[in-house]
Amino acid sequence: MTGHEGDTPISVHGGYAGTHAVTADLETASGVVSDAAHSIEECWRQLRQAQHQIDDQIPQAGPEVRAWVVRVRDVIDDALSISAPGSALVGALDSCGSDLLRVAQGYEDAERAARQGISLFETAGRYGHDILSMGVSATRAVWATTWRWTLPGQVAHNRGFDPIGGALMPNSLPPMTGVFNRGSVTFVTGLLDERSPLGPPTGPTPYQSIAGMLAGVGAGLEWLMGEPAIAGVKAQPSRAAVAAPRDLEGIYANVDSAAEGHLAIDKVIGPDGEVSYIVNIPGTADHGYSDADPRDWPANAEGAMGSADGEPVMTDYSEAVLMAMEDAGIPPDAPVMLVGHSQGATVAYGLAASPLVQSKYSITHVVTAGSPADDQPRNPNVKSLTVQDASDLVPGVDGDRGTRGVNEVLITTDARASSDPETAAAARGIVSAHEMPQYTRLARDIDALGHPSVEHYKATAGMFLSGAAVERTVYTAQPAGESAPQEPSRPQRRGEAVTGPRGPLSMPVISEQTRERALEYFNANGFPAPPVLERLPTLGGQLGTVAPLPGGRD
Repeated sequence: MTGHEGDTPISVHGGYAGTHAVTADLETASGVVSDAAHSIEECWRQLRQAQHQIDDQIPQAGPEVRAWVVRVRDVIDDALSISAPGSALVGALDSCGSDLLRVAQGYEDAERAARQGISLFETAGRYGHDILSMGVSATRAVWATTWRWTLPGQVAHNRGFDPIGGALMPNSLPPMTGVFNRGSVTFVTGLLDERSPLGPPTGPTPYQSIAGMLAGVGAGLEWLMGEPAIAGVKAQPSRAAVAAPRDLEGIYANVDSAAEGHLAIDKVIGPDGEVSYIVNIPGTADHGYSDADPRDWPANAEGAMGSADGEPVMTDYSEAVLMAMEDAGIPPDAPVMLVGHSQGATVAYGLAASPLVQSKYSITHVVTAGSPADDQPRNPNVKSLTVQDASDLVPGVDGDRGTRGVNEVLITTDARASSDPETAAAARGIVSAHEMPQYTRLARDIDALGHPSVEHYKATAGMFLSGAAVERTVYTAQPAGESAPQEPSRPQRRGEAVTGPRGPLSMPVISEQTRERALEYFNANGFPAPPVLERLPTLGGQLGTVAPLPGGRD
């Protein structure tokens, strides 16, 4: 269903009022009708056998029962004429079943077309506009640089008054999301995620191999740069008051403010004293390879790589979130909502789908924004809602899952077409289109739309949206000290402290599947694998075995 409330085009897919809720009923009805046709045909075969037996018995029947036997045979003959294969009844049932399937397929085709969000004409127009804008901007930058190195340009620059150079140099980046957006990236990743007919039928796809290689290279860079181990998490109260969320906009605003640490956990206290928890998981913030922030690019690559065996991907960020949840003392039966942006969405879906995590916590809802997590496994018992904007290229990194189920709501927006100047301007930049403030503005329009699937989702999340008070704890991952003792009972992680020729170093740890796919990539392309990739220890996969640092909350 598509709406245009709040001046932003919005499409809602899945959920309580989604296409899947309709197509599932149609497919069920089609199956029932088809089964009925097959049952009638089976009945016809049984009647044929009975007819043959009666024909054999009529000559032997006595005069007093022969008339009744003949009458039964006549009834069977009538039934056979109705139920015979190819009869009008069977044909009508078969036709009805096929028609129901075609209607269901039509709904899904319409849903798939609606998910594109932007017409081909509009896409071409934006592409042409942005290509032209980037060309003009680059030309102006070249002219400004050339002017700067001329004698008049140097004189004007040294005097601090250079109107010509100022007029030539672009004062901002040109719009780029007409070229680099969710649709274009989804198209490329879709091609890379397909196996070549000339290649092996099993093993990683090119997309998975590239992601595995990037994860391995990232882990190697962390080792070379000495990134420390994550030994635990430190808890502290939030510096600012946190309002209890009442809608999607409130949920997004709270995950945006959680970036004062690496993540935050909100204890929501209801009017009746009931307690629930919202775990806020912000997106990528560590763009280096030398600190303990788990929200880094190697973890992004591991998440994008996915899991060959369908199991959820667990990264250092996932473990940091689990350590924070353990420190928060979340009871096993308390409702938990995971809210993630960007890489945080990958972490949220991975935790919700993990049987080990679900055995410890009652995760009931997942809410994400700008999520590159379409390839992540889903827990069908967890209700999820995600928002993806057409101008945001990040959701396209992980492809398109297709039809959503009753427990999954996908909301796509076209912020670039919004009449709100701030929203439309942010949608033109690659970075600003993906940032959390942009998605918070979009959430305001989504709340105003009042779509049945969204409203039903919020109704099921009433325990999180009706709090009388919120107590926030901010968590920051803490690096291991040089003298931190090695715990033999827990697996080694990326950044584990080891001793080298010049003192304590930091040995990154990658998952076994990351190393295997990276090695397969190098072998498939005839490149020698980097020696460091062979030496890196692998993540054991045990979660939640590291106690929080002494500075954490009691």
